[in-house]
Amino acid sequence: MRHLLLASAGAFLLSGCIVVDLGDGHAAVGKQNIVGGDITVTLDEPGDFRVAGSDLDVRGSVAGELHLAGADIVARDLQLGALDAAAADLEFTGNVDGDVSANAADISWRGDVGGRFDANMADGRLDGAFGALRANAAGLHLSSGSSVAGEAYVNAADLVVYGALDGGLDAAVRSSRIHGDVGAPLRIWADPGREPYRRNDGLVEIKGDIVGGFICARHVVITGSVSGPLQIIADEAPEFDGAAVADIEFTPRDGEPCRRSRV
Repeated sequence: MRHLLLASAGAFLLSGCIVVDLGDGHAAVGKQNIVGGDITVTLDEPGDFRVAGSDLDVRGSVAGELHLAGADIVARDLQLGALDAAAADLEFTGNVDGDVSANAADISWRGDVGGRFDANMADGRLDGAFGALRANAAGLHLSSGSSVAGEAYVNAADLVVYGALDGGLDAAVRSSRIHGDVGAPLRIWADPGREPYRRNDGLVEIKGDIVGGFICARHVVITGSVSGPLQIIADEAPEFDGAAVADIEFTPRDGEPCRRSRV
């Protein structure tokens, strides 16, 4: 049963302590879903729940999977079992026990994900501990203090990593800067595209500690440390600036594209 709250003409109190502000009041409210225009909702759900509208402001907890669809989504202090979100802009703070699937132009994420974080976005800024990461982006930034326990699989024009990639990195990029540590062999394909190249096209910078792997790029700069075998294919020999390196094998690229291979 729905009860009208006197404090707001568009607010409803649903069973399970769910408080909803429907904005102009034009919405369909069901047992496990809310569909309407601008929606502000505080959730307390033991199962799955769905919220779809224009601008969404969502708080609270959902033990199952929360489905969100809207233009601008602000998710504050959420505690979720899983998340499936589609938006123009997604701003999230909270924690997710299981998997996350997100599609948005811009994603700002602060919080931990126990499962895999799977996202398609133009620009993403991620801050948290993730079970695994799979991302397609124009620009992707992993903040300092963040971590990925499993493999990070990335397609991005510009990849910047300050956090720790404990399960390794598999990335196809235009440029990449790795400031954090990578705990398993990495694989980076940094294809510069067509000439004339811009300054960072095909550039890979390693400033953290890595255990080796494979890099194909136009130019490679290493100022961190490499503790295992690292194969480099580039236009010129890699640049070492005070780096501690173990075993580097260099092969000239000779104009060949740097395309991801599973070999």
